[in-house]
Amino acid sequence: EELLMSEEGLQKTANKKVFIGTQIEVDNDTLKSALQVLHAACEKNDSEGVVRALENYVPTFHHKLNK
Repeated sequence: EELLMSEEGLQKTANKKVFIGTQIEVDNDTLKSALQVLHAACEKNDSEGVVRALENYVPTFHHKLNK
């Protein structure tokens, strides 16, 4: 089972329990930059930095520390 987001453009099929999703486009340079920021925060054991980075780069990510 996979959980899909509405951004993935779900399409119905003949089977009402089966849907087709389209992968979200990812810019390689942006992904590489985000991973570098996350890696640096992890190396410093900076959990707040990890949460901030995830919130900046993953629009659907929400963490209970920032509510």
